[in-house]
Amino acid sequence: MFAVTAQTQRSRYKDPQLGDFSWHELVTTNWQTAFDFYSKLFGWEKMAAMDMGADGGIYQMFGAGGHMLGGMFTPPGGLPPSGPNWLPYILVRDAKRLADVARELGAMIAHGPSEVPGGGWIFTGVDRQGALFAVHSKKRVAAAATKNTKNTKNTKNTKNTKKAKSTQKRTA
Repeated sequence: MFAVTAQTQRSRYKDPQLGDFSWHELVTTNWQTAFDFYSKLFGWEKMAAMDMGADGGIYQMFGAGGHMLGGMFTPPGGLPPSGPNWLPYILVRDAKRLADVARELGAMIAHGPSEVPGGGWIFTGVDRQGALFAVHSKKRVAAAATKNTKNTKNTKNTKNTKKAKSTQKRTA
């Protein structure tokens, strides 16, 4: 029965869109024990792991069906006052800009904005009612790719123009 449920769940994962929950992070007393529990419960699999340095421990990423869903870790300085907890991240276009907007709307920024491995940005905030929230923006590659494409096209066009002019001179 579980295998059928796990297969159904794996097939429904898709890339999150702006405004969707895009990352699920567990802060806990023992991420290894937590992973064992959740992998058996939901069929999650270990994906990448990141060493956060001498004081940071391991950040274990997990997913299902080849889709990365989140990460879990044991904070080196102990748990936050709230104890073990899940923190979902919401996908936004620009986390750095949105942190300013959140402040203007009365939120307190608890962490960040900060760049994460891979070039994305995150911040954690507390809304005016005291609820913790987090946002994530992906690395901006589309703008850079467009700029490179334009430069490549311009270079090609320039080369083609020079070549055509050279040919015209030779044939004239």
